[in-house]
Amino acid sequence: MDLFIGNLSPSASLGELIAFFKGFSSKARFHLKQKKLEDGSTVRYAIAEFDSDKYAIKMIRKFHGEEFRGHSLIIREYLHRSYTNERRAVNWREKPWQAGERRNLDRRHKEAGQAKDDFEDILATSTSKEETLDEKAAHLKVQAYDNFARKS
Repeated sequence: MDLFIGNLSPSASLGELIAFFKGFSSKARFHLKQKKLEDGSTVRYAIAEFDSDKYAIKMIRKFHGEEFRGHSLIIREYLHRSYTNERRAVNWREKPWQAGERRNLDRRHKEAGQAKDDFEDILATSTSKEETLDEKAAHLKVQAYDNFARKS
């Protein structure tokens, strides 16, 4: 049985942890893990691997809630998670969604007129007249290269 030992201080070391669980240090293998959260804070926890479930249950009863470096320990059975979410039903994709829409902040739900540009206001209030195609063609300038290299 594997045990999760949580709520460790960020500066806790594996040696201190093994010394704290001195009666179980020979009966379990301890692994210290560190995880960085989205807000930038660091969380430390340990996993204790026991060969015997009897010693694991005894450790939970003895040390759950005990103080370790100013933090109250959380000790419970470690649940191994896989990349698939095994808590879902086998046919979860075929079942219809019963609740309301949760993605109300998506771009598709916002109104089109909400993101109006100042450019539209400038165009609407512009007093300059529109040039015709003939007037635009009179100002057109064409540039060409006389020594354009060609591949033969």
